[in-house]
Amino acid sequence: MTDHSLVELKLHKIQPERGPGYFKINNSILLDTQYQTQIKQEILNTVQNNKDANPNTLWEVIKGNIRNTTIRYTSFKQKETHKLETETIKSIETLEKQLHQTNTNDTTDIENEITLKKQILDGIYHTHLNGIILRARAQHVEHNERNTKYFANIEKRRSEQKTVHKLVVNGKDITNITQILEEQRLFFETLYKRKNVENNTLFKNTHHALKPRGKRTVRRIA
Repeated sequence: MTDHSLVELKLHKIQPERGPGYFKINNSILLDTQYQTQIKQEILNTVQNNKDANPNTLWEVIKGNIRNTTIRYTSFKQKETHKLETETIKSIETLEKQLHQTNTNDTTDIENEITLKKQILDGIYHTHLNGIILRARAQHVEHNERNTKYFANIEKRRSEQKTVHKLVVNGKDITNITQILEEQRLFFETLYKRKNVENNTLFKNTHHALKPRGKRTVRRIA
């Protein structure tokens, strides 16, 4: 066989399933007056509905309601932006067809309308790109850089790197994604599980807690 013979190699990459991840707020929403109004009203309603709660509990409830309101509002804004983008693209396509089909020489109005629609669409893309750059945590961005695919790939790689592909539990290697997720769930479920203990047992546990002791560890490999 000569060195010009072709060799075909197929690599099957198993893409692990990913959960919903963490909610990350875009700080620019804090300048939205409509969002500010909703948050202020939510705080007033929470305080009004929890008059008898102690300050610590009330504060935790307020934070939880602020988070829920923020998620709902950002989801609403995202849908509205996507709707505006779709409508703007359709309007540009309609205007461009109208521009090619017109028989008159005066097409200034149509051209101005197309320019205006493209400016709106450009603003949507610019906002979307800034969000991708922020999530990708790019340290160096050139002036007027608009390579959306580049930063999207950075964001995708960072998400893949955060995925746990191998877990060692009590000396046993686990590589199955479903088993890894189950072990993580059991670990934190046991860690934060509420237990009823006797007073003397609590005293003994507190006394023993002062002494060094071994711990069961779950170690992430990759």
